[in-house]
Amino acid sequence: MTTTTSFSNQGQFVGLYKSTLRRNFGYFGLISALLLVFYPLQYAMEVFGHHDWRGELQMLIGDYSLLGLGRNFTPTSAFFYTAILLIVPLVLALHLNSYMHSKKASDVYHAVPVSRGTLLTVNMAAAMTILAVPVVVSNLLVAVFQVCKFGFFPALLGYQLLDMVGWLICAFAIYAVATFACVLVGTVFDSFVYTMIMLGIVPLLGLLCFMMEMLFLCGFVPDERAMLNLLNLSPMLLMPTRFALHSIHDGYGNLLPKDSDPIFFQFQMFSDSNLAMVCWLFLSAALFVLTVRLYRRRSSEKAEITTTQGALPTFVKLAVTLCAGLVIGTIFSQATVFIQSENASFLIWAAIGGILTYVILEAVFNRGFKTVLRSLPLGVGMTVFTLAFSAIFMTGGLGYEKRVPNISDIESVEINYTGTYGGGMPQKFGEEQILPDGTSNWKILAFYQTVELREPQNIQAVQALHQAVAGQKYDDYWHSLSLTYRLKNGKTLSRSYSGIPSEEIERLLPIEISGEFLAQTNPAYFVKGQQVTSWELQDPFGFRHEEIGEDWTAEESQELLDAIAADAASMTLEDLKNPQSEPVAILNCFANPPKEGSERFCRWGIFPVTDRTTHTYAFLAKKNLLEGLEVDWDDCYAVTAEVFDRGRSNHIFVNDSIVLSSLSGHMSRVEDLEYVTERINELRFADNLGEREDGVYLFLSEDASDIRTLSEHASFYCREEEPVAIVSFYFKGRENGKKVLVPLANLPASLQERMTAYCANSYGYSYSDYETVTSTGMEGAVVIAG
Repeated sequence: MTTTTSFSNQGQFVGLYKSTLRRNFGYFGLISALLLVFYPLQYAMEVFGHHDWRGELQMLIGDYSLLGLGRNFTPTSAFFYTAILLIVPLVLALHLNSYMHSKKASDVYHAVPVSRGTLLTVNMAAAMTILAVPVVVSNLLVAVFQVCKFGFFPALLGYQLLDMVGWLICAFAIYAVATFACVLVGTVFDSFVYTMIMLGIVPLLGLLCFMMEMLFLCGFVPDERAMLNLLNLSPMLLMPTRFALHSIHDGYGNLLPKDSDPIFFQFQMFSDSNLAMVCWLFLSAALFVLTVRLYRRRSSEKAEITTTQGALPTFVKLAVTLCAGLVIGTIFSQATVFIQSENASFLIWAAIGGILTYVILEAVFNRGFKTVLRSLPLGVGMTVFTLAFSAIFMTGGLGYEKRVPNISDIESVEINYTGTYGGGMPQKFGEEQILPDGTSNWKILAFYQTVELREPQNIQAVQALHQAVAGQKYDDYWHSLSLTYRLKNGKTLSRSYSGIPSEEIERLLPIEISGEFLAQTNPAYFVKGQQVTSWELQDPFGFRHEEIGEDWTAEESQELLDAIAADAASMTLEDLKNPQSEPVAILNCFANPPKEGSERFCRWGIFPVTDRTTHTYAFLAKKNLLEGLEVDWDDCYAVTAEVFDRGRSNHIFVNDSIVLSSLSGHMSRVEDLEYVTERINELRFADNLGEREDGVYLFLSEDASDIRTLSEHASFYCREEEPVAIVSFYFKGRENGKKVLVPLANLPASLQERMTAYCANSYGYSYSDYETVTSTGMEGAVVIAG
């Protein structure tokens, strides 16, 4: 018999191609109908059938629920378009190559005078035609609808066509992988199973590695870009992730500036996605060429025989056993506790999960359990590999946990720490924008939650802390720290730690008084006098609020800012370790960025004034602004307090100091006394422990000596680890002021005892002597006896 061994007979290839299309015209019609209904029709219903809520004004493209870079999808069409283009290539590959898995059909096909390469290529060309033609036509219809409704925007059309090409590339990749599986196995079922595993195993393994690193590697910082790029490693996931990249342009295709961190990140992901599309095109073509070569060597006797031996089944079993072992180990070691060591619990459950998974795979691939015992040693070996792989992360990740760069290799270090200052977070602002009502607005491009340190002594302080905590796992929940080294060779090294004890993290104390640190955290260093719009002065207890400086010049505002900066620079380590300053006033500053924007700016700042901020105090005294700030304590008729143990009160503080905690000037105002009294009564008589506040001591007193003592020890700062009281004072004929902070250690022992007598904790309540009194007209208030 004469056989064809090349593509020299072009007419033969075209004839087979047309014949294949005719035989599969039903698929073509079904796919075309589905795409037309769930893509162009949905788009037309959205843009032409929407009620025009703008009235006479034409609705803009941003007023519609449109997705995708080309704004060419509705939520419904995005779902069905994705499903169609992911399922159809797989179905067509299994259908067109199903003859390989039937002995009779394969004998017939292999007997015709056509090379196997031609058969495979014709099927591929027919499958891509069946899918590509409806896809192209439906996208063109959507483009026409878009032009008719909104006008012609070339960039939007470009994005739409680019996405269309990407979808077709991914469809080709899915078809190529499925065809590869069809050639290597003997049944349609095996082809489907191996195809799905090959399409998903690589990103799944990558994500599980990230999971193991986050679970067991102390200090591990996940790379968000790397995690998202794992999705690009599968053609099933590449294009769906592009729906999240809609923010790189303004809705009409005009690229937005890359001056904000979220948009810059989206540009990075867009670039990575485009590169992944090109890579998948070449990989799919190479895989298809390899598949053709393998198909030429495939014996017809392979049809209808389950595939249990060879490189592909072994790889699939190993990969699935590894994934299942890691997942089961993670879930059950967290959900069930039957052994003290979390690592040991994980390994036990991973071993159980790995063995069970291997047994199930053997039963599925061999259609029964006959070969399970014979192949069990291989399963044990795969489970041992899973445990060894897990142990890498449990034992430090091959030196990852202990890795600390040498001081000589570090260019700078960035840490998520803003220090004692308790005001607004510095931000990056864009250029001034004039709104329709004539007011000015500045777009916020970034929030600065970190500082970058370059001075050797500051880098050394951070490195010393890093060396102390590297590889350590703490049970405490108090301090957390993230740091990123920028090395002189251009590389970076990032770590993140939580639960660091105070005695370790105080190694960072010297950086709080360094100039480069203050210049990045305190607004007095980067806000200029001409940018200040107003000042506000209030007493420490928040009763008197007065706008000041209405007639000040920019030079006077700058003089005050310089005074504030000078006081911050003069702070010593002793001031940080043992705050003894007496509160005088709270100074608020309000400012607008310059017209051209600002790399670092705060629109408002809060500056406590104490007897130790001598420069600021002198400026305010020179302006006669400190008169009248004294409080008449004879009018104070009650005081309440919430007393917190160490670690209980972090949520009420506004700064990020290693050592000092601060309420600063914008702490919430004092609650009504009636509300506080009711709260105490509710806690006093609560039957359900779940309704009681955990770890909070409540105190209420009308005793004049208590009021005077607490007022004399009020402070802006306290040592972070010491017990502290958040105190509220109540005055006759005045609105409630603001809460203040009182370190408990500064109070007389007798007062401390009474303030901590009434506490809710995990084991119930402990009470001292209480009496019911009449308090300013409120009957039945439970208070601590004076």
